[in-house]
Amino acid sequence: MVAVEGYVPREALVWDSDGDTRQFGFALLDGKAFPVWPENELAIRAFLKVRTQWIRDSGFPTGLDGAAVEPKLKRFARVRKLSQDDEDRVFEAIDLMESIIVAEWAKDAKRRDSAARGRARR
Repeated sequence: MVAVEGYVPREALVWDSDGDTRQFGFALLDGKAFPVWPENELAIRAFLKVRTQWIRDSGFPTGLDGAAVEPKLKRFARVRKLSQDDEDRVFEAIDLMESIIVAEWAKDAKRRDSAARGRARR
């Protein structure tokens, strides 16, 4: 699957970040489409439900707030009538996405700090 920024093929099905199905195949986040494989649909939909629940330390996001995320994910699983295995897979996928996102944000912060130090030396 390929998404070109600003273009979603007619045959691609799109659902928005609130989970309202317009069509399926691409998800929208911040107005931009990105491809979603069918086997990842539940995990992406669940993540979009909790994407604002970050804990911050000195202004930097360090992880999702488990106390806020768990009831939202439990409700998501209940509404979707997920089996325990599917619910476990969604929770594991959220954990994986969280760790990757935090690692990428940390890399970005290091690059910005390094660039700022370079500019300060001039």
